[in-house]
Amino acid sequence: MEKIRFFKCSSFSPNYLEQFYAKNYENLGHDYTTHYTALMADCFGWADFWKLNLEASGRFECMEVVINAENLQKQWAREHSIKWSDAGWPLEILLAQVLDFKPHVLFTHDFATVTPAFRCRVRELTPSISLILGWDGVGHCNYLTFGGCDLMLAPAQHIVDYYQGAGLRSCLFKLGFEASILSRLANADRRIGCSFVGSIFLGAHENRFRCIAEVARQVPIELHLSISHGRFLRSRMGLLARGNMSALWRLGKSWADYQFLCAMSLPVLFGIDMYHKLAETRIGFNIHIDASRDNSGNMRLFEVTGMGACLLTDRKHDLTKYFEEGNEIVVFDSPDDAIAKLNWLLSDTAGCARIAAAGQARTLKDHSLANSISKFANMYINN
Repeated sequence: MEKIRFFKCSSFSPNYLEQFYAKNYENLGHDYTTHYTALMADCFGWADFWKLNLEASGRFECMEVVINAENLQKQWAREHSIKWSDAGWPLEILLAQVLDFKPHVLFTHDFATVTPAFRCRVRELTPSISLILGWDGVGHCNYLTFGGCDLMLAPAQHIVDYYQGAGLRSCLFKLGFEASILSRLANADRRIGCSFVGSIFLGAHENRFRCIAEVARQVPIELHLSISHGRFLRSRMGLLARGNMSALWRLGKSWADYQFLCAMSLPVLFGIDMYHKLAETRIGFNIHIDASRDNSGNMRLFEVTGMGACLLTDRKHDLTKYFEEGNEIVVFDSPDDAIAKLNWLLSDTAGCARIAAAGQARTLKDHSLANSISKFANMYINN
């Protein structure tokens, strides 16, 4: 039986790519395969985890591409005698890769580079394609952005409902932890009481911004924040433009919080460095982005628990479908509640460790990325 050819193309964070190449450039090797292998081994985002899990089933042959990894992509083009232009190389090389691989399924895990016009062109030039997938993991909720997709994947039901309402077929894809990461890291001492590793984009992460600032003023928490320095005033003006006049009165407090977090934050961590930090942490702090509304299910739920730290997260109405509160995770209702529960967990070492162990066991059993990918493939991708 012919294997299903599955092609996934993603864009990685430019900040991550810059950091990765600064640390690894001299050791990457000159050929595409060695370079690609080193990048995937750093475990950023989904890395090559779809390829790893789909090919493990024996039913798939996969190709993973990082659209905006310029050196890597141009090396592939050189090895395949593909010409490119200075301005158009991302999509020109991507198109050549798709045509070369001749996939049955194309997963465009990107909404910044891949356009509806590109999807339409790929479909015209690649008759083997029977399914084009899109992904909205942040509540972008713009059906025009994903024109040409046959099926939209999203981690929250309200995002699925939006695309279905706009006439795009959509399904829920539950995020999960890639368990193979555990074998890539040596055991570490949990020397850090509490940590938060992640981003704050003002205007989109307002609750996270305020909550972390309030908690970090009261309780020691190691912060590794990616903060957009150019967005402070733009985000405040954006709130005012949307009629949120209280933003003007909060401007002084927001500025003080912004300065405080910038001063407190250590360098941002990505990929394997982030997982190593979680392996050193007793308590992993989490607060969902504004677009999640009252829905849970962000990646940090599964990263923290999967790495064996105790998860302290904000309350959402559907958290109980993932974890048992008080036994597998700890949930807070407000910044003051988060401070109280964080102090409790820091003082009760045995209780914290017990919850962390139960949370990790639940994630490895029920919330692995392997489970999510297998379930999706069985339901939506057929021979």
